[in-house]
Amino acid sequence: MPTIAWENGEVVMIDQRKLPSREVYVRCRTGREVAKAIRTMVIRGAPAIGVAAAMGLALELRRSTATGTTQLATEFYRTCDLLAATRPTAVNLFWAIERMKHVFAGAMRAGQSTDELMVTMDAEAARVHDEDVANCRALGRHGAVVVPDEGRVLPTAMPARWPPGATGRRLGWFGRQWKRASAWPSTPTRPVRSCRAPDSRRGSWCVTASRRPLSRTAWLVR
Repeated sequence: MPTIAWENGEVVMIDQRKLPSREVYVRCRTGREVAKAIRTMVIRGAPAIGVAAAMGLALELRRSTATGTTQLATEFYRTCDLLAATRPTAVNLFWAIERMKHVFAGAMRAGQSTDELMVTMDAEAARVHDEDVANCRALGRHGAVVVPDEGRVLPTAMPARWPPGATGRRLGWFGRQWKRASAWPSTPTRPVRSCRAPDSRRGSWCVTASRRPLSRTAWLVR
């Protein structure tokens, strides 16, 4: 169950604001639409936001009509600024943007054409995504050994993917224990007014979508 993916030349992401009662997907056709999705919290979770930023930059280059590399570079860096302004506290957002900038600058120095630049940035965005999935799986392998057979697990937030299979960072380490868990409590970890209880929404949907029993635990966060 991917949080974000390429589909028919568009960036498709699950609308986390609608969870857990509705499973709605948002299709982004431009980098500006990806920026809006990040800003309005369609997509949340630090790694997922980083992946979205990388994909948004690659998407904007795909649709560019620039006739030269200088014009393409202007459009690229403008989109970087647009994405950077969406969530000023999201560390992974800026990490992904800086990574894409570094690759773009290197490709420019190598004398790549506009078409080659688009291919290069597409490939880098795919690597950002694939590396995150690999990190989640590695955390799952290492973390699963600490969960007892009859353990109860407490998901609090989900980044780039959902269990089973390739999972998000915080669910990854016990996603591998999925069949062994008897019940999955779900908790909000943010104030409702500021973040609309996103973690509880995502956690509840993640568990129920995989047909596992769910119990609800809540506490007040000031």
